[in-house]
This record gives sequence, structure tokens and C-alpha cells, in this order.
Amino acid sequence: KIEAELATREGRFWENEALHEEADARVEAIATETDREARETLWRGVRCRPVAEGEIEAILGLRNERARLLGFQSAFEHLTHERDIGDAVAVSAALQTDVGLRDAANRERRALQEYAAAQGLTDMLMPWDVPFYEELRDRGSATTVSELSRYLARDRVMPALAEIVASIFGVNLRPAPHTPVWNSGVVAYEVSNAEGKTLGTFFLDLFAADADDAGWSSSPITLHPMGRAFALSADLEPGPSTQVSPQTLLAICGAFGSALHHFLAEAPPVLPTARSRDEGHELGHRLMADLCARPEMLDLFARHPETGARAPKELLEAFHVSRSPGATWLLQVLGAASVERSLLSEYARANDGGVVAHVRKIFDASIAVPVLPEYTAPQLLAGVVGAPMVQALEAWTLLSTASVLPPDGLATAPAKERFRRAMIDGRVGTVDAATLLAHVQGRDVSRA
Repeated sequence: KIEAELATREGRFWENEALHEEADARVEAIATETDREARETLWRGVRCRPVAEGEIEAILGLRNERARLLGFQSAFEHLTHERDIGDAVAVSAALQTDVGLRDAANRERRALQEYAAAQGLTDMLMPWDVPFYEELRDRGSATTVSELSRYLARDRVMPALAEIVASIFGVNLRPAPHTPVWNSGVVAYEVSNAEGKTLGTFFLDLFAADADDAGWSSSPITLHPMGRAFALSADLEPGPSTQVSPQTLLAICGAFGSALHHFLAEAPPVLPTARSRDEGHELGHRLMADLCARPEMLDLFARHPETGARAPKELLEAFHVSRSPGATWLLQVLGAASVERSLLSEYARANDGGVVAHVRKIFDASIAVPVLPEYTAPQLLAGVVGAPMVQALEAWTLLSTASVLPPDGLATAPAKERFRRAMIDGRVGTVDAATLLAHVQGRDVSRA
């Protein structure tokens, strides 16, 4: 009965959300709109839309009721257990800890204000100004990505990936030309351990026409489990170009990381559904993508396709820095996760005068810095209702990855072993909360 009522109410909620899709699509225009008044109009139209508070409160109540019937204290505890992201109490403690990011976030805010002033802004930076000045400031990153793409050839991706997994995990990744494939563009690889035992098969299909049919609109890469095999499909355009973008390269590395966990753990694949759209939050995915983005690893991929020259070290370093999310964004993720934890465990109608006010109070208390958040009440509520635990999973995975991938990479044997164990365990809840926070505390977030 509860499941049926939840399905009905969630369906109505998403029908209402669909009305806002056109407005949401306009948010990207804020970053390129030069007229400040027009930016404000766009921002208010997207970020200040009405919310069906009563419907959301009913959905949250039903989720908690279902959790209690299943033997859990709250929907948060139930979903934490279901998603395998560790003990709910430990997760909650981690999400409410600032991990030393507040000072760095304040510095980032001041730096953006100073940059905007240098560009002619004479008063305080407002929410609708932030995307515009960040886009203006970060245009150099686009140049870095374009320059690095010149050094990333398709035929270097798998050999370099094979070199990395062999050195860290003792895993062999070899072409398997005699393995049957479904079209001529697919390449099969045998995955085996140091003793020669076959762990599985990995198929690479870079030119699949239906690579994005599962709903991952943010990435051209999709990983398909096939028993003891995985197929990675991409929607690259066939043609004379032999290059891949850095984003596509890291998406391939991340997807292989997801498969590698299952090969190493010899566990059945349990991948996210298209509805949750959170493949990138899986620990194996993030670990491998972040590892391969490090300059010393990226150097293995980056060879000019015509001359064979290595990419300049300065270029690799610049890409690594540009890819860092920064303290403000990390705090926003932690704040959003704290909102999610509160809504799925503590929220009652009497709290704070309504669900929107409650969201704002929890978010502001969690980040505790005068940032101009990307997240707003309608956006957070839509996420918690439509894809619960994605924010908590994102925050916990970010912290876990930082814990096992230190600033100096895998330069020491203990660091390499910790990374290897995390990849094999493949669970976000593997890292003890106290240990995790001790590893992350005081990190230079610009290099995290």
C-alpha cells in the first residue's frame, strides 16, 4: 500500500517538475549573459520557482514509514544500508564535518569578488553574477583542455590503462582478437591476474550509436554488465580524427574502474540504474578517473599522434588543477548531503515553518560560509525526491577518494596498498569515518 501511494505521489511530483524543464534549461544562459539585469531575471526564474511543499512532505513521510516497517529508524538509514555506503551514524558525522574547507571557500569567494571588480563590477557579487564571472575567469581551462586533446590519441588509451593496472594491481589487460564481438568496431580484452587466471572480458565499443540510450546525458560513456564481462560503449564519431578529449578519456578510465572492482573482487556486477544516474559516484569509477587525471598518470596517455612527443609537464599540471572542484563546490556538496540526511531522517512538518525554510536553514548551517550556492531549495528538493541519497553518495565518495588518493599520488607502498584495497573492496562505506576525516583534514583542496 505504501509503495503504491509513493509511486502515485512521486509521479505527480515529476509531472509538476516537468513544467520547469524549459526554465531549468535556461540556467546555462546565465553564464554567458552580459546584461546584469537579464542575468538576475534568468536566475530568479530558474532558482525561485514555487515548490509543492505538501506533496514533498507526504512523500518524505511515506518513505520514513516504509523504512520503519522494514526495521530501520529512518529512510536515511534504510537507503544508506541499501546503497551500501556505510553506517548511517558515521555517514552523518562525516557529512556534518567541514574537513577544513571553510577557510579555503572564503578565499575562493574573495578571489572571485576581486576578479569581478577588476572586470568592472562595482558592488557586491550576487548569485546571478557568479556563473558569469566564473565562466569568464575559467576560459583558460577550455584552452588547456583543447591543447591537451592534441596529445590524446585513441590508440593510446587502452595500452596506457593496461600499464597502470599492471603496475598497481598486477592485472593484465591484453587484446583478445579471437573473442567473438558484435561488430567490427568492437575490441575485446582479456583481464587476468598475475597468476594468469582469467578474471573476465572487457569490450570496448567506441562508436556505438546507442551509447547514451540509458539516460546518462552528461557523459558519452556507458558501461554495460554482461555476466563476467563488461562492455563499454561510447558515442564517438568515426572518421579521420584519432583524438579523444580529456573528459572522454577520464570517463573511459572511470568506467573501467567500475569494471575493475568487480573483476578484482570477483563479485557480481551491481551497477546503478539509468534512473539514478549516479554511475560516476561509484567508488571504483571515481578512484580510477581521479588517478588517471594525475599528471604522472596522464603522462602515460599523452603522446602526440604524429610526432610521438610527450605533452609538456606544465600542460598536464594545468589540466589537473583546472579539474579540481574547489572548496566552495565541495562544501556545497556536503551541505546538500546534510540537507538530504535531514529530510530523510529528522524532518517533520512543524520544523522551521515548512520544507523550503528547513532546506535553507540546514544548508546555510552546514556550509557556514558566505558562498553563493549553486544549490537552491527547489533543486535540492527535486533531487531528494527523485534520486534520494545521490548527494550523500557524492559527498561520501568524494571524501573516500581523497582519503585513499593523497596529494602526492601513490608514491609510497602504503598509499598504493590503501588505494588497491579500496578498489577491490569497492564500497563507499569501506573507509571508517574517523580515519577518513583524519586523512582529508587539512588537505590542500586546490589539489584534492
